[in-house]
Amino acid sequence: ASNNEISELDPNAVAPFVTYLCTDAAQNINGRVFIVGGRQIGIYPEPEPVRTMFSPGPMWTLDEIEQIFPRTVGRGVKNEWQGAEAASATTATP
Repeated sequence: ASNNEISELDPNAVAPFVTYLCTDAAQNINGRVFIVGGRQIGIYPEPEPVRTMFSPGPMWTLDEIEQIFPRTVGRGVKNEWQGAEAASATTATP
C-alpha cells in the first residue's frame, strides 16, 4: 500500500464523521454502511443477507451459535483483512 492509501485509513480521517453520526443532526441515520477515508465519504446500498440462520429456541445461546454458525452463515467466511504478520504466523511451519 502506498503512503497515500495508508494515510486515508488514518483514524483521524474517520473521527469527524463518526462524531457527526453521534450528533442530533444525524439522528435519522441508523443501520447504514459508510465508507470513509481521506476526502471521501460514501454510503453503500442497503445490505442484503447472503445466508441466514434461525434459533432453535426463543433466543440464541452462545453454545448454539458456536455449533450452528460455522456450518451455515459463517461457512467459508475468512478474515480478508488479516495483517501480514498474522497471515505469516498462520502459514509458518515449525
